[in-house]
Amino acid sequence: ASNEGTLFNRSLLSRDIEAIADVYYDRGFAYANINPLTRVNAQTKTIDLTFDIQKGRPVSIERIEISGNSKTRDRVIRRELRVYEGELFTGSGLRRSQERVNALGFFETVEVTHRPGSADDRIVIQVEVKEKATGTFQVGLGFSGAEDFIFNAQISQNNFLGWGQSASLSLQWSGLRRYGQASYFDPYFLDSQFIFSTELYNIQQDFLGFVRNSTGGNLNVGRHLWEDMMLNFTYTLEFVDVDRSSTFAEQIPIANQFRSGSTSSVRASLTMDKRDNRLFPSRGYLLFGSIELAPPWLQGSFLFTRYTAYARYYLPLVFGFVFKVNATVGWVSQLSAERPLPISELYFVGGINTVRGYFLRSITPTARVGREARPDARIDEFSIGGDKQLILNTEFEFPI
Repeated sequence: ASNEGTLFNRSLLSRDIEAIADVYYDRGFAYANINPLTRVNAQTKTIDLTFDIQKGRPVSIERIEISGNSKTRDRVIRRELRVYEGELFTGSGLRRSQERVNALGFFETVEVTHRPGSADDRIVIQVEVKEKATGTFQVGLGFSGAEDFIFNAQISQNNFLGWGQSASLSLQWSGLRRYGQASYFDPYFLDSQFIFSTELYNIQQDFLGFVRNSTGGNLNVGRHLWEDMMLNFTYTLEFVDVDRSSTFAEQIPIANQFRSGSTSSVRASLTMDKRDNRLFPSRGYLLFGSIELAPPWLQGSFLFTRYTAYARYYLPLVFGFVFKVNATVGWVSQLSAERPLPISELYFVGGINTVRGYFLRSITPTARVGREARPDARIDEFSIGGDKQLILNTEFEFPI
């Protein structure tokens, strides 16, 4: 800001004019005009600044017009707007509306402008969008030093039937994992402030000491609390089958950790999403925290409490580069001493999705275990999983 005794700076003056204009715009004065008058004192080498403000009259929003959305329904856009028909014009509401519509990720460009209405005290808001493809279909086959062959197929639609819902069906297959998933997500269930989502999956993962096979699903109901904050409650039912590695088939010290069973849990989570785009974010942050409880009264085999939190931060740089930071924290605690948490429910870190440069799921506490139940048996280091994890990542992302 320009203050007495500071050097005159035209860029600071421009920001001062914008800040003063915003004060009037947020009070309905859409045509407020801020004119800086300067008087130069040559002898003292100073400048006197006078802001001549012509605020005009307050205007209300007569109507909101939306154009360019050949597929997306009007209501999908309108529910993201923070300006409303019949209310006073607000400049910050106009900017926030453009940010929220753009954050949907359905449009290449979003322009929110205004023009005079049918009377001097009325204004028309124009929302012009340019749609882009939101559905994908992909099939891939590759080879990796870590996972041998990799096959994947996916079909997804992030703006299903133009209602702003997401639906996907995917399959991944490699030497270390098998993953099949079907999901559906509605951020405004029945055009309300409630959230609904569901997911079914079948996953096989090789942990190099055992194979975890899981089949299950979850049902989620949530609600938008206020700007960019969501509260969700999720019920999960998962059936887990653990196949021990033949290499350690007779190990005695950790034999009680290899148990098949089921997880029946409820989870409460809170999300704050301030990203500029949900599909390809380049600015803003995402915060998430949850508590998952699998108590005896839900009739599951595995009894535990799991705490999870993560944060994502995005900073745009020059030439389309984006600097990204990720922090993830996890802690799982068993609820019953008689029923210890099996190895399949603990943390194994490493690989492209957690810590790059390490083999998949290779960062974990280990135990020295004999290959056979005899005194002179060969001793090996065996990964036993951890009950806590902390992951920090930094990335530079650049467009191709």
